[in-house]
Formats: sequence, C-alpha cells, structure tokens
Amino acid sequence: MSPSESRAIERLALQQYEFGFVTPVEQDTIPPGLDEDVVRLISAKKQEPGWLLEWRLAALRHWQGMKEPRWANLTYPAIDYQAISYYSAPRQTPRSLDEVDPEIRRTYDRLGIPLEEQAALSGVAVDAVFDSVSVPWESSSVPSQRPFASTLVWYASIWDLWYRLPTTTLPR
Repeated sequence: MSPSESRAIERLALQQYEFGFVTPVEQDTIPPGLDEDVVRLISAKKQEPGWLLEWRLAALRHWQGMKEPRWANLTYPAIDYQAISYYSAPRQTPRSLDEVDPEIRRTYDRLGIPLEEQAALSGVAVDAVFDSVSVPWESSSVPSQRPFASTLVWYASIWDLWYRLPTTTLPR
C-alpha cells in the first residue's frame, strides 16, 4: 500500500460517520464490570427463574476460567471486560403508542416505520428499533417470522422460551 493510500484510509477511519444518529432515551444502566453480583442483578431485573440464574452463574464461572484464543494472526489490544456495562434498558415501558417517548417516535419517523408498525412495536419500543431481533412473534410484520411462532422454537432465546412458550420442556 502506498503512503498516499495509507493516509487516505486513515483519514476515512478517523472522520465522523455522517449518516448515523443517536436517540437520547432515559436508560437504566448498571455500572461497568462483570461478576456474580452483576449476573444476579441482571437476572433480578429480568425476573428470571432461579434455574436460569444458576445456569448463567455456571456459564460465568466457566467463562472466567477460559483463556482468550490467540490462534488468529491478529494484533489488537486486550479487551477489558470489566470496562463494559452488560445491562441497559429504557426506563419507560409503554403500554400504548401514546406513552412512547417522543424521541423514540421521532426515531421511528426518521427510520420510515409506518404508524401501524409503530403501534405494533410500542410494547417493545426501544428494543425493537435498536435490537431489530426482538419483534414480538405474535404481531410480527416480518412475514418470514410469522410461521416460526407456532412451529419452531430451537432458534428462540431462553427468554422467549420461558415467557412466551409456557408448554416448553424447560425446568419450571
């Protein structure tokens, strides 16, 4: 790579992304760090059953004993896992479109989400827009997701299995 190409790439990498935007929403965010207390706090916030908390704690203990793989020929700074906040959720949980934060409504409009879809998303407000995976199965406007609601569960998150599908074989 020539020096001028290298400088051009560096200029592009350092410039501010002009097409992005941020929607300021009141958040409930826990302080950075990851340990058993953090896992317990997140589990309590999500009102998870005890067996799921124990499963998550076992997973954390297993992860803590693992070493990061170094088989790839890559050079990057070490990841400081204690500098990351592992939970953030909007403080407001709207029950109708009228209760959705006006900033989120402006974001819906900016993204071109039709009013009918905004109403369908109002129960999962921020999660639906920023996560894009958490569209409710029963009201999904994504045609490819509708058939999965009643036929497949192997791809579902543990939360979906527990709270949306009470007939699953997960321990209760």
